[in-house]
Amino acid sequence: MVQGLAVIRNKKGLHTRPSTLVVETVKGFEAEIILHYDGFTANAARLLDLLSLGAECGAEIQITADGPDEEIALQATKTAIEQEFDFT
Repeated sequence: MVQGLAVIRNKKGLHTRPSTLVVETVKGFEAEIILHYDGFTANAARLLDLLSLGAECGAEIQITADGPDEEIALQATKTAIEQEFDFT
């Protein structure tokens, strides 16, 4: 198991579109990826879980990855979360 931290940089937080991109990013990994924020836990492969976090811009998200490809899964998830999405 590996852990890391990601900071949400998107101005609107982890809303539907960025959450969908996170889900698409993690679905190719064998590792189970769990996000922790403000006392809540979310499976990164489940859109509704991510939305239920209510994470806003500046939120620090703890990431836990456990499985055969955990290191690369952790990095990919961190990169996806920290994107500054521009959906105009």
